[in-house]
Amino acid sequence: MSQFEDLPLPVNRDAQDYSRLVPANSTVEIPVVGEFVYCKFSDGSIRVVINGKSTLMESGDERRSGGTTVFRGVTLINDTDVAKSIIFVIGFGGFDRKIIQGEITTVTGVRKADGRFIDDSRVGLAMNINPIYGYTGEQINVGDILGSNQITGIPGNPYQFANMRVMRFFDGYPHLYLTRAGVTSFLKIDENLNVIGTIVEGWFDDDIRIIDRCESVSGKYVFKNGAFQRGDEVLYYDPVLAREKLLINVGQEISCIAVRGDFMYVLIDPAEIIKKYKVEDGSATLEETISISAIGQVLSQGGLSQFAYNPLSDTFIILTDGTANEPNAVVVDNQFNIMQSYSLNPENATSSGGNNNGYVFAGDAFYGFSEGSQGNPIYKLSAVASELTLRGFASAVSCDVSLIDPAYDSFATGADLTVARENGRVLASGELIRAALELYYRQPLASGYMDNIYDVTIYEPFADSILESIGGRSITLAALGIEDNFTAYFPSRIDITIDSQLAFKQQGF
Repeated sequence: MSQFEDLPLPVNRDAQDYSRLVPANSTVEIPVVGEFVYCKFSDGSIRVVINGKSTLMESGDERRSGGTTVFRGVTLINDTDVAKSIIFVIGFGGFDRKIIQGEITTVTGVRKADGRFIDDSRVGLAMNINPIYGYTGEQINVGDILGSNQITGIPGNPYQFANMRVMRFFDGYPHLYLTRAGVTSFLKIDENLNVIGTIVEGWFDDDIRIIDRCESVSGKYVFKNGAFQRGDEVLYYDPVLAREKLLINVGQEISCIAVRGDFMYVLIDPAEIIKKYKVEDGSATLEETISISAIGQVLSQGGLSQFAYNPLSDTFIILTDGTANEPNAVVVDNQFNIMQSYSLNPENATSSGGNNNGYVFAGDAFYGFSEGSQGNPIYKLSAVASELTLRGFASAVSCDVSLIDPAYDSFATGADLTVARENGRVLASGELIRAALELYYRQPLASGYMDNIYDVTIYEPFADSILESIGGRSITLAALGIEDNFTAYFPSRIDITIDSQLAFKQQGF
């Protein structure tokens, strides 16, 4: 006996829409009584069962129970590996007369893997992929240097002899606080460690160490939900008074401060404790004292020199000055349980005194500096182990590649590829879409990128003939169940259609 057998006839014998997302390899039941089923929309065939009989239906298909009979219950069966989004009209009456009335408006859009229908923002990319033929891959370990630069200054502001204070990350960029000749500065630095601006200069005391984010108020910068420190005092900037103001005296020498929402965490070293304060209305109330001796044992050397909060992952990072071949950073959860430890002392990344200072953890990298070394170098270090598989560059098909120097413009992708070299060409198999887009945009893609790809066309080397073409509909390749697993010879051309939601790995807090 059907579980819908007892469904009563409706009082009003009309029809209505039923929208459902039918997950892959699953069944969805609609408890409704009617005499017709019309498929208004489906992003693929769906099996429909009424009165015990099964039929595959697509957009525009209709089924009726026949004669004066009715059906009780509609069962939708998706026996594919891809979720299907459907809209059915189910009910009574003459469908043409009662359902299709008035104006019909067509709205352009595309379908995502979760069934969402979104605005169409597709754009086609036609690119030439030019690999470095002799490249054999690179293994990146935690702590390896990804880049370095010297803080030698920006026009009119030489910083090579400045005292570096702290590195912080907000608004998508690392920021370095330093002092020189009694003048304080907060420098904005891009991901390639170039100074791209001075966001504030001149109004902090020399002894103040900056923490947390800042925002502009009447031309000055205040620390939103944050504070800064001096000795055993925690202060904040009062834009009305145009100067710093005391928040609280904690009674012990402060090592570092981190802010999480309305709470301020004050690290006291060498006591190896954290004092947690609730901050509101210009005052701070002690909520808890937390022992972090276990963290100190893992770090096992040096003083606890840095302490920062990452709101994206709801984690803290605690660092020491560090010594060679020992971990000098730990990432902990919001209960201060140790999640991961790191060594941040690669060769040539330490100062003359053996100290790495001011590292901040952001995305897949650490940003920091080494005060005391000539020129005050700043560093970008890897926070994850990875393998780079293909190095080269991607240029728009319309670009004059004779103007590109591969030795200078090359980029390495971490796409999962098997690479072989054959007679001056590179044979690559695996994540070709990811590799092509990372070489084209020169930055790593975020996960789930196949739900932003609509078609890909791979060409034969140095020819207009197509080796492989797939997609071409207003449905993402992820929604179609297509994996990024292709094979091609390079140099060659690839055309890819993407949408505006294509995301890259984010670095910021």
